[in-house]
Amino acid sequence: MYNYESYKLHEENIIKMIGETDFDTLQRLYFEEGFTSSWLVNLLNKNLDPLLESDPGASWLTIGDGRYGSDAHYLIQKGFKVMATDISDIALKIGFERGFINQYQKENAEHLSFIDKEFDYCVCKEALHHFPRPYEAIYEMLRVCRKGIVLMEPYDMYIFTTCRQILFRLIVEKLCRFRFFKKFLGEIKRHTYEDAGNYVYKFSRREIEKIALGLNLHYLAFKDYNMSHEFGAADEKIGPYAPGYQRIKRKIKVFETLSKFKFSQPTNICVIIFTGQPSKETIESLRKNLYEVIKLPENPYARQKK
Repeated sequence: MYNYESYKLHEENIIKMIGETDFDTLQRLYFEEGFTSSWLVNLLNKNLDPLLESDPGASWLTIGDGRYGSDAHYLIQKGFKVMATDISDIALKIGFERGFINQYQKENAEHLSFIDKEFDYCVCKEALHHFPRPYEAIYEMLRVCRKGIVLMEPYDMYIFTTCRQILFRLIVEKLCRFRFFKKFLGEIKRHTYEDAGNYVYKFSRREIEKIALGLNLHYLAFKDYNMSHEFGAADEKIGPYAPGYQRIKRKIKVFETLSKFKFSQPTNICVIIFTGQPSKETIESLRKNLYEVIKLPENPYARQKK
């Protein structure tokens, strides 16, 4: 089946990328603060802060943490016990040897080797859309977690959009035929593939709600956010005279303005699927950090736990 081939291609792509990166660039990209790459990593990982603040003793698992364990590193810095995993352990081994992370395993997200409820939480950040069968991975993450999973993924702009958003998307699709607009806004396509060979999945709130309801789970949290990347800017020192870094900030500001006035969906969505009812402290912390906490309807025919 193609899912085996897809994971193999992705692992080979990671090995190739590491082999082509010189040591100085590697140092700037992943192991030093103050560069665009680490700034973007921390910007996304701040979405975890409400859970970290409300549940300081929780254990964590990271999935698709192939950037040398940078997600695990963020959690470790906050004082948490973390297991870092990825489809290839080559980058994780380097991160471990440099003291960036303190434990790791090579794992296929569709077939995790951990026992049921071994961790409190799991985070899969900008990795799920690389998987050939992302829903299999979601089910596995929920299986090994006691409290919930966090997903940060691109938003599907072709689902549940308003008439204004549909019109704006059509205009942008036309404009992106020109190099300037394509470079600034990014290419908008209904279907996208990456060089590694995988189809790029994009997600919506409605899809996540159906996954939760199918498993008789009732509590979700959503947070929309906007993100951008700039090719070649990752190892640039952040500051007022860093052109790539400044372009990324401008793009994010443009996307935030467009989504604020409902011309487009946000570029990304952060989802928390809880396996049970979150604590009052967790709900308050999430809402304080601009999450929308949702209680889904009960299944009237499911056997209720006593």
